[in-house]
Amino acid sequence: MSHRPSMAAVARDRRVWLILALVAGLLVCCCSAVVGALIALSSGLLTA
Repeated sequence: MSHRPSMAAVARDRRVWLILALVAGLLVCCCSAVVGALIALSSGLLTA
């Protein structure tokens, strides 16, 4: 098991950055969706 990729080799891998970007995008979408839902619910309760 001498073939262990170092952190530098992993950092140079574009797939790692692609996965990180996808995860970050999903987190942003989920957070914005939750915030939007909360705002819609609060405004709906206020106007109801």
